[in-house]
Amino acid sequence: MNIESLFTSLHALGRVSSAEVPAMTLTRDNSPWYTRALMGGMGWLGGLLVLGFVGAIVSGLFDSAAALLVMAVALFVGSAAIYRHSPHNDFATQFALAASICGQVMMAVAIGKMVGYRSNDATVACLVALMQVVLVWFMPNYLHRFLSTLFAVAAMF
Repeated sequence: MNIESLFTSLHALGRVSSAEVPAMTLTRDNSPWYTRALMGGMGWLGGLLVLGFVGAIVSGLFDSAAALLVMAVALFVGSAAIYRHSPHNDFATQFALAASICGQVMMAVAIGKMVGYRSNDATVACLVALMQVVLVWFMPNYLHRFLSTLFAVAAMF
């Protein structure tokens, strides 16, 4: 039995008003939960591998606060572009989230190097919280916004 014969049978029984098959579109919820979980895990693994690859290639740049700042901003812009380009691709959105979190860590280290870790912890925490607030405004993904809000609250405490 195919979908056309099903609707013809339902129309003959009086269950549907028309024997025409309604237009169906695939939505994000049509994929099973385990597929989305697997794609999310692979997105995180991909993000960590990219961070490790970039770290191995440009390990000397990790000593410079300015270089960390530039790489963090590049990761933020790339993540936002991925979110805007493919909002319903589970792998891409999780990869963008992992890359953005890597950028957040780089930005926090860069802020710490610029301000000084030991001398002024409160200033570093406030700047990290401010970065999270900007990311809540900038990133078009609900999960990213939620995590950035949590990170901002954690930085303030």
